[in-house]
Amino acid sequence: MRYRRFGKTNLQLSVFSCGTMRCLASESNAQKTVQQVITKGINHLETARGYGKSEEYLGNILKAGLSVPRDQLYITTKIPPTPDADLI
Repeated sequence: MRYRRFGKTNLQLSVFSCGTMRCLASESNAQKTVQQVITKGINHLETARGYGKSEEYLGNILKAGLSVPRDQLYITTKIPPTPDADLI
């Protein structure tokens, strides 16, 4: 996996990230997806409140533990412009 410096920081993020919107069929599916991308070297996980249970699933996955230390993973989330993520 290739990594690049993120902006003006010293964070080294993988050139690919794992968006969690599409792995929501079940928490088990989300866990398998996240573990697989981590084994491929992806260290950037992306979520959003509007992605259903993705934040909850990701929190549970991190709490359960992964094959890499938590401080080697970078998580970003998007915040909707309104309190209701479903409003556009």
